[in-house]
Amino acid sequence: MNPQTFSYIKQGKDIIKELLVFYNSPQWKVYKESENLIVYSYIGTHGLISIKGVTLFPFNIHVIKDFVDDVEKFNTIESMVDHSKVVESHGFNTYVC
Repeated sequence: MNPQTFSYIKQGKDIIKELLVFYNSPQWKVYKESENLIVYSYIGTHGLISIKGVTLFPFNIHVIKDFVDDVEKFNTIESMVDHSKVVESHGFNTYVC
């Protein structure tokens, strides 16, 4: 592997590690909870508000992954999406996007 490719891959891994630290931060607070959904909010040091949700979908996860893989398709249901990607795969039907 050439040094430039190695550097690019290492930067990607470092970014993923930072995202996972952020995602798993204990500073996420429950914003709203219902029977099938928990919504968390996080206010960053610069005032940026982030939101994440945890739910069970009543259909195959690959339907969602298809949207993540194709931003143009995703924009048909959510116009504010600029980009998306699968950050990490944890075996069959489990993704961090």
